[in-house]
Amino acid sequence: MRRRRRPPWTRNSSRTPYIYGYSLITTEVTRVQMTNVAAPQGLHAPLGEFINVPRYPPADFRGVSVPHADTLYSLAWLDVGTEPMVFSHPDMGDRFFLFLMYSLWMLVVTSVGTRTGATKATNYLITGSGWSGQVPVGMVQIKSPTRYFLILGRPQADGANADYAAVNTLQAQYKLTPLSALGPAFTYQLAPVDPNPGFSTTDKPQSVILGFSAEEYFTRMLRIMASPVPPAPEGAPLLARLGRIGMVPGQPFDASKLSPAAREGLKDLPQRALTTIGAHRQGLGVVVNGWAVTKGLGRYGTDYMKRAAVAAFGWPANLQEDAVYPFTETDSEGRPLTGANRYALTFAVRQAPPINGFQSITMYEIDEGW
Repeated sequence: MRRRRRPPWTRNSSRTPYIYGYSLITTEVTRVQMTNVAAPQGLHAPLGEFINVPRYPPADFRGVSVPHADTLYSLAWLDVGTEPMVFSHPDMGDRFFLFLMYSLWMLVVTSVGTRTGATKATNYLITGSGWSGQVPVGMVQIKSPTRYFLILGRPQADGANADYAAVNTLQAQYKLTPLSALGPAFTYQLAPVDPNPGFSTTDKPQSVILGFSAEEYFTRMLRIMASPVPPAPEGAPLLARLGRIGMVPGQPFDASKLSPAAREGLKDLPQRALTTIGAHRQGLGVVVNGWAVTKGLGRYGTDYMKRAAVAAFGWPANLQEDAVYPFTETDSEGRPLTGANRYALTFAVRQAPPINGFQSITMYEIDEGW
């Protein structure tokens, strides 16, 4: 039999796996930045503990790409690789809220909250992919496809001190407990701090990723995919293609095996890929009257470009059933928005957007380096 030759690397063939892995690398960098601490402090907390934001985020907050300015974030990263974790929340009453839960690929595993009718006090058993034990009576099982798992809570607040206090009381009752440690005597054991995670824990995730060489980026991606974060089944065709160009989960990426021309093409790959991702930002939805209205976020199938664009510009994103994000960077005449002007947003009579929760308008700066 004649042995098939491995197809050559090209500038485009290297860009494809980079875009495929962008949500994974973004989420992993964010996880490490937020959890590599000895104790809760500000917007950081160890694995298995909630970060509860008591007030609206300040204007200079960059912990996520486009933070809400009208919900009080509660966020927790879990490790369900060794045993399940129990997440408990109190009765949330008639306050609008949601808890979105994500895999490390930035995919929504489930969403619970006002929309789903899950307002009563509930205990959720979050299990890893290999767990096959008995679910305790009264608990709702959520299966995580990846070892690391994110819970992101967003209860609405009106900005008044009294309402802040009411939400803070609810936040204080969010609880995470390993299944084996249920009971009043449980004391949480902090995970050790890694003194050298390999990248800045203070720079924006996008800046950190842009600082990775292509070889470092791919090596990290393949290492993570080997065990803690197996790829989704629908990615099998792409993974087969990547294997034919020498990219195999669990094996380091060795650029020395590439041709000189291919190695040269890797040098500017991070910036080229990010530019390509940015050019597809409008593809996050449909454009209506100059506004891009997001659609289909949170579940991407094989649309890796959309997934990467969300990771770069809106990590980690709600499901469209929970929230829709119209955005624009230009006025009605197509001119870029600028802080030097004043603008009016006008809705036609009796044509305001239908809202079942709440609506808000938030302004963000544009990082010209992207």
